[in-house]
Amino acid sequence: MIIMFGLRSGARSGVRLLAFSLFVMFSGLTFLVHPGGAVAGESYTLFESGQVRPLAMSSDGKTLFALNTPDNRLEAFIITPNGLQPKGSVLVGIEPVAVAVRNNDEVWVVNHVSDSVSIVDVRNLNKMRVTRTLLVGDEPGDVVFAGPGRDRAFITTAHRGQNVPYDPQLTTPGVGRADVWAFDAANVGTSLGGTPLRIITLFTDTPRALTVSPDGSKVYAAGFKTGNRTTTIFEMTVSANGGLPPPSLNYEGATAAHRADCETQRFILDGQPRSRLGQSDKVQFAGQRRICHRCHDHSTAAVARQCRFL
Repeated sequence: MIIMFGLRSGARSGVRLLAFSLFVMFSGLTFLVHPGGAVAGESYTLFESGQVRPLAMSSDGKTLFALNTPDNRLEAFIITPNGLQPKGSVLVGIEPVAVAVRNNDEVWVVNHVSDSVSIVDVRNLNKMRVTRTLLVGDEPGDVVFAGPGRDRAFITTAHRGQNVPYDPQLTTPGVGRADVWAFDAANVGTSLGGTPLRIITLFTDTPRALTVSPDGSKVYAAGFKTGNRTTTIFEMTVSANGGLPPPSLNYEGATAAHRADCETQRFILDGQPRSRLGQSDKVQFAGQRRICHRCHDHSTAAVARQCRFL
């Protein structure tokens, strides 16, 4: 659900407070706020980038940072017993989707469309400013801090060649389509777009969310389009329709000798578990679909169940 506000600047603070209060109350909905002083008929381009981590709280619990995605802004609110009070706002990159607090002085914002990360000085909430812009891979999605002292920044991006210092091998089989950029948060480098410590390629596509283990030693990345054009269906359905479809070779063109091993699984006959069936039992219960075999097809390294008993 998307709710868009287009009001005059005089109502700006009130609308922001209302919109983000509703966002907190109804976390299952997405509220996109366009509060600027736009006159009737003015248009702009909205890419509708999906937010990944749009809210972050300061370590002392006194300040809430929120992303105003369509307005390309980071908003700051003071948390009070009576609700949120708008405190400051700063322009960042195009369509920010994730925000993370590094310390009391600094907030990092991931900009999905501009392929960048804005490092924001938040020591004075009334005068927040972008102090550095990092140029990263395509469509960055999230940022977290991990490692000793949480001094390493990790950013998810798609693996499509933007801003990488090496050949991305876009047409090479087996190369992942997701990257995680790692920076030294205290020293991002002197080059124009920053210098990553490492770019880690993952075998998935369009990575989004990140999370960190409690001790900060591990970072977990979630791939948004990670199915690689696959789906999940029941083994019985596959077996009943001729088995697995081609190709039966892997990307190296290799295959194993065709062989199928089958074993009768345990089943229940007259309420008693058994591992084997006599011939009369097979005849008696075959019509009731109570015999189950598990077959391993070595030509495709697949396991299929031909079940008449479940």
